[in-house]
Amino acid sequence: MAMSMSMTLSVFVMVVMAATVTQLKKPDLSRMKRYNRWCCINKTYECLKNYRNRENKFASFCQQEAAVYCGTFESGTGCCYGYMNCMMLNAERDGQGKAHGYCQHRTC
Repeated sequence: MAMSMSMTLSVFVMVVMAATVTQLKKPDLSRMKRYNRWCCINKTYECLKNYRNRENKFASFCQQEAAVYCGTFESGTGCCYGYMNCMMLNAERDGQGKAHGYCQHRTC
C-alpha cells in the first residue's frame, strides 16, 4: 500500500509541476478575429462603386482586394464568394444599390 501511495504522490507532483511550468496558450486568432463577413461585403461593394456597369468584370478583383484588406487572403478562406457571385449576376441588370440590398444577405 505504501508503494502505491508514493507512486500516486509522485504522479500528482509531476502533473502539478507540468501544469505550473507549461503555460497554456490560446491559439493565435488574430486573423480570424479580423475576418468579418461585413468587412468583406462592404469593401467589395465600395470597390465595385468604381466600376458601374462593369461589375461582372471587376467583381472578382474587388473581392480579392477586400480579402487582402479584411485579412482573409492568405488564409484561403476567401472573402464572401456568395456576395461576389450575386453581384456579378445581378448588379448590371438591377443596378448596384438594389443588387447590394439583396446580395448582402447571401451566405458566404
